[in-house]
Amino acid sequence: MTGCALFGAAGIRGAHVYTFIAPNLPHHPARPEFDLDMASYGLVKTLRERHEDEKSPYRFERKPSFDALARHNRGQAGIFAEPVWETGQ
Repeated sequence: MTGCALFGAAGIRGAHVYTFIAPNLPHHPARPEFDLDMASYGLVKTLRERHEDEKSPYRFERKPSFDALARHNRGQAGIFAEPVWETGQ
């Protein structure tokens, strides 16, 4: 049973996380040994344009946990089970 399923079984109507983003722990897709995002509690991973440059602009991408939490919270609220961009609602 997943964490979100346990929340639902316990009657918990929503779940929140420790942090949304950790820009000081960037993801490094080409070099796993430099992928600091693995230590992040964030729901999104930070990607820098130039990994070696801390002042480089960054963007973020959702992790699977982001979508799982969004599905759980929407379902518990009785709104809809899938994200808006997938159902067109």
